[in-house]
Amino acid sequence: MSRNNGIIAVQQKISKALNEGDLYHAQQMYKIVYNRFKAKKLYNPKEVEKLLTDGSIIMLKHGEINAGTELALLLIDHYTKSQISVNKESVDPLVSIFSYYKNDNHPGKKRFIYRTIDWSRRPENNNQGDPALHDAFAESQRNTHNYDMATRHYVRGSNPSAFAAMLFEWVSQQGDEDIIFARAILQYLCLSNLKDANQL
Repeated sequence: MSRNNGIIAVQQKISKALNEGDLYHAQQMYKIVYNRFKAKKLYNPKEVEKLLTDGSIIMLKHGEINAGTELALLLIDHYTKSQISVNKESVDPLVSIFSYYKNDNHPGKKRFIYRTIDWSRRPENNNQGDPALHDAFAESQRNTHNYDMATRHYVRGSNPSAFAAMLFEWVSQQGDEDIIFARAILQYLCLSNLKDANQL
């Protein structure tokens, strides 16, 4: 059996396992397919991206956070080893995966955030990580009223208007408007982002 036929056969087994609700074996087979892709001298990076993105999302949808995170981290591993550029095309699957995390305190979610930011650090974003990722992480923290953590992501993101809206929301609950806004502006200035600091 050729490698391509072997990969197709395993993908068929994945579908069967998912239909039977056997998530453990499905996740193991996702990893097998990924390793077979890596072993090939020529392969389509987009196929690997789709495989791992779909697998991670399926696991997270079923509440299998550890399994979903493991596949998501393999995607980042694939990006790193394949020297995939940080751009909308590569970041969008990561944002999509993140949207399926429901447990904000799960260590898997925290590992995913850390690894995605670390992978996306580039001189063009001052080595702070991709702004689109920070926008997604900020909104997630805002939705759970973790305003302090949301602020850390907003100042590294690309949506100062959403950041300002969150700050007013924070002020409405806590007061201290001058302190909250001054601290936010200082964080922008520490990142040499005078443009967004002026918008607050």
